[in-house]
Amino acid sequence: MSELLREKGRNVRRALIPLISTSLVIWPLTGLGSPLKWGYAPNDPAPYVVVENHQLGPSITLTLGHAVAERLGRSVRFIPVPNNRIDDALASHHINVICNTIPNWIEQPDRYQWSRVIYEDADIIINRLDQAPIHDLGSLSGAIVGTTLGYYYAPELTNAFNSGQVIRHDARNLPTRLNMLLHGRLDATIEFRRSAQYAIAQQGLDNLRLNDWVVEHFALQCVVSYPDPNWSRQVAEAIDSLVEDGTLPHLLQPFEGL
Repeated sequence: MSELLREKGRNVRRALIPLISTSLVIWPLTGLGSPLKWGYAPNDPAPYVVVENHQLGPSITLTLGHAVAERLGRSVRFIPVPNNRIDDALASHHINVICNTIPNWIEQPDRYQWSRVIYEDADIIINRLDQAPIHDLGSLSGAIVGTTLGYYYAPELTNAFNSGQVIRHDARNLPTRLNMLLHGRLDATIEFRRSAQYAIAQQGLDNLRLNDWVVEHFALQCVVSYPDPNWSRQVAEAIDSLVEDGTLPHLLQPFEGL
């Protein structure tokens, strides 16, 4: 990690301390003495998830988990769960909460408690400034597009991949895809807007374009799983309270526009 990125990480940590302390409105959660088991997918991009030395580092997930736990008057333990194991982890209560998701991504979502929408994001196309802007699917015809392994994209784009109109190229993570794009090994890449903005700002990549075309919009939520549905409801209500009283937007500010 470069000295610039280490300094940005320190700035995020310093910014988070007063923000989290201002959210200490205790939400009484009776009967729940053990730590809140907060799941996260290690391969999710920054700023949603940042893994440092095999542990969850300064990120939206870390900040949100601590804020909810403090509101509940409980401790929190962060548990890594690969994307393909999230359904099992929820069903077995190996984790109690995971965010940055939507009901369509979870098996049998109705058996769990869901928070309200906590924030929104969208899949957008990134390309270089020396290329033409991408306005629609037709603009991508014949292009090699960087994608996330195992990720299912909007039906329109999936059909284009399957037909060969657009060439899908899976790459390990967002930094890898951006590097491939910069070196001409990709014509474009598809990313969450917030993650792309964060990475481009951190790395000073002023020769990349975030195109306006929204491939797919996401209203992201948290899903809660406890054996006792009353506990699930109380946790979801605590998450909702951060949205309703305006605390959550303040918690997100350190991760916007770095």
